[in-house]
Amino acid sequence: MLTKTYTLLPDDSLKKQKNQFLFLDIETTGFKKDNTILYLIGCGYYKEDSFQIIQWFNDDGISEPEMLSALKNQISTFMEQTAGTGKIFSFNGEGFDIPYLNRHYELNDIPFQINVASSLDLYKILKPFQALYRLEHGRQKDWEIFLNKKREDLYDGGQLIPLYKEYLLKKKSKLLDLLLLHNKEDIQGMAELSPLLAYHQLLKGKITYMDMAYSQKKYTLSQGSLMIQCELDSPLPKPLQIHSSVGSVEINNNIARLSVPVMEGALKYFFADYQNYYYLPEEDRAIHKTIGCYVDKKHRKKAKASTCYTKKTAIFLPFPSATRYYGIDVSSDSYKSTLRLYKTDYYDKHYYVEFDQIFDSNFTCLSQYLGDWIKEVIISHLRERD
Repeated sequence: MLTKTYTLLPDDSLKKQKNQFLFLDIETTGFKKDNTILYLIGCGYYKEDSFQIIQWFNDDGISEPEMLSALKNQISTFMEQTAGTGKIFSFNGEGFDIPYLNRHYELNDIPFQINVASSLDLYKILKPFQALYRLEHGRQKDWEIFLNKKREDLYDGGQLIPLYKEYLLKKKSKLLDLLLLHNKEDIQGMAELSPLLAYHQLLKGKITYMDMAYSQKKYTLSQGSLMIQCELDSPLPKPLQIHSSVGSVEINNNIARLSVPVMEGALKYFFADYQNYYYLPEEDRAIHKTIGCYVDKKHRKKAKASTCYTKKTAIFLPFPSATRYYGIDVSSDSYKSTLRLYKTDYYDKHYYVEFDQIFDSNFTCLSQYLGDWIKEVIISHLRERD
């Protein structure tokens, strides 16, 4: 086994990572796990004021067990140093690198498995944004071009397989340099793509409503739409504009401007325990039996699930639907239970929430709502494009 190390002076994007990530990339002689070999493992990590890259190269074709053991020690040390909170950063690692490595630990009788829960796969995170930015393939090199990053390496993994086989026969240093360069620049490139993690933060709903105490930070409510401005925890590296049938989102740097449709009128709130209610046809509403018992029997009926409601006239906002698409998860469970949700009728699948209830005094619900609504617009846009 040949071991190669590099010490690089990190740019600002690398400095911010500190010890949070262990960057991982492997090279193999094919995609099938059981009849191919692992010929190169690369790891990158931040250390003091430098970025370190270490490579283990299968220079004789039989060093795979030694390479796997070296990686095992590297990961174990990294997890100890980060108290188990660090992430193995990869590009399509959950789809290929980690399953491949775990299978080869089994094949080589090495008692170790990489925990997918400790993984952060940039490829998976960026998948929906590949479509939004119209990147045809979404490969790592495509995203590097997206951020205007340049590399010396001109090969892809498949093109390097015959070069590795040729190296085993001829041991030419030029071939070795090409093999090592590709992996090294993959590791370095992943670190330089770290600003793209802002998209991960966006999909996690990491936003802050901009307090109206400042004149430039406000919302407007007119012509059937809510126009509102909020602030992202992490700035996006490129502007993003999304328009769909449910609204629009425009993001520039760390400022997001949303358009949310507004409904003004009367909607119904349905009580879950309809067995405990009477329906009053003349008033078109339900009341609890503890009060309804005093109403003349001629003017009351046993409530059904479809008639057990009360009406309210107000300004309403559509409530994001809990769904999953392109790996984007819109989950409103964290605050849905704190809100009173309305519908046009019992069989309507769309919920609405009072404008005044979302704009509570501490803006907690509003920030959560806006984070979910951004994801709702993204999902709607992607569905309408597919």
